[in-house]
Amino acid sequence: LDRMLQIAADSGAGMVYADHYQIANNEKKNSPVITYQKGSLRDDFNFGSVLIYKSDRLKKAVANMETEYKFAGIYDLRLKVSQQSEIVHINEYLYTEIENDTRKSGEKVFDYVDPKNREVQIEMEKACTEHLKKIGAYLAPNFRKVEFDQVNFEYEASVIIPVRNRIKTISDAIKSVLSQKTNFKFNLIIVDNYSTDGTTEAIDKFTDERLIHVIPENKELGIGGCWNAGVHHPKCGKFAVQ
Repeated sequence: LDRMLQIAADSGAGMVYADHYQIANNEKKNSPVITYQKGSLRDDFNFGSVLIYKSDRLKKAVANMETEYKFAGIYDLRLKVSQQSEIVHINEYLYTEIENDTRKSGEKVFDYVDPKNREVQIEMEKACTEHLKKIGAYLAPNFRKVEFDQVNFEYEASVIIPVRNRIKTISDAIKSVLSQKTNFKFNLIIVDNYSTDGTTEAIDKFTDERLIHVIPENKELGIGGCWNAGVHHPKCGKFAVQ
């Protein structure tokens, strides 16, 4: 706590959070968390169990909370704090927590579409919409039709694969994409988020010119940031699929 308070004071952050250790099934493991990007909207962003708020920013954020939420209160609070100050990630292991939900990640990822959680998601969407309006980022649902023919795309479509440490599956994924038969030109953009298990080398073994291997400059991009890096690549096609 002393270290977190020190960094909170030195950085002037509205909120700080840290990497930590996690005990699951009687085994202690490192549990690093990713750096919060300005504009992040994920309601399930993993900050860990310990959050330190600067008291005056916390009070101001609470004063600006206009809706009484049943589920989205902590999410709304975080968004309100981010409107006025930075949220800082401390890249140090500063505490230990016990993980009670020991399901595999693949079993957790679709919790948000569980019908019983619909009320939760409605609240999260409402809090997010209010936040976007406050920061001037809300787009009213009035859209113009995009005329793709006004821009010359080298490729009609791009398959984008964000990846990190998937040595067992990445080669099969690449072969699957490149073996597709189409009557239009397409490519494959792999955004490799600094893999350390040989994934990078496995990608480099492929010589097909349709494969574009991207290693982003930012080492702390999540899957959304890697997806954006692929979409904004100059070789990205008219249509992109993940």
